[in-house]
Amino acid sequence: MNGDWRSNVARGGAVKRAELNPELEELALKASSAIGGEFIGIDIFEEDGEYLVNEINGVPEFKGFMEATGIDIPRILAEYVKRLLRR
Repeated sequence: MNGDWRSNVARGGAVKRAELNPELEELALKASSAIGGEFIGIDIFEEDGEYLVNEINGVPEFKGFMEATGIDIPRILAEYVKRLLRR
């Protein structure tokens, strides 16, 4: 390891949108459940039709996700936190 803690995307990694299917959804939910946490990032690779959880990030970067999906994660996260605070 070279001590460079930038995200894969920040280091030049490419992102690609993946269509959610039952197998991918189940894997992501199982990975999330294994560590707990309310806001995490799960890097899943696909090779030869099989999925592999590469890493789970407790402090996720979402630039690549937003680039691939067009989903406004900061807005969604802010709305979630506001709902929690109103309880």
